Amino acid sequence: MNAKTTRIIGWVLAILPSLLMIFSAFGKFTAASNPEMVEAFTKAGFYEVRIPLALFSLAIAALFLYPRTSAVGFVLMSSYFAGIAATELTHGMPMTVGPIGLVLIWISAYLRTPEVFSRLLGKTV
Repeated sequence: MNAKTTRIIGWVLAILPSLLMIFSAFGKFTAASNPEMVEAFTKAGFYEVRIPLALFSLAIAALFLYPRTSAVGFVLMSSYFAGIAATELTHGMPMTVGPIGLVLIWISAYLRTPEVFSRLLGKTV
């Protein structure tokens, strides 16, 4: 696979979890108007902090997509999706969003910026 194809696949895989976070943020902003969303957020235990969480989600997506801050965005987005997986696991929800998001994030980070993994492993590029 050539470098251009690798970059394109990396960007497509980076955009998918970022869009998921952006749509999730807008869902958190508009949750008060939907009783089902209020119930789901209350059951998960974060209805009161949904607005700061939505703002945090938007910031993480921006950091992950911007090439100069993608390493920081990668770590934050990985942590965020791990939290989603933990919430799904502890509240008896089907574990879909968290693990799928994590796989997409890690593959896209590796394809877009392989030096991220070198930094995480303590190796110099």
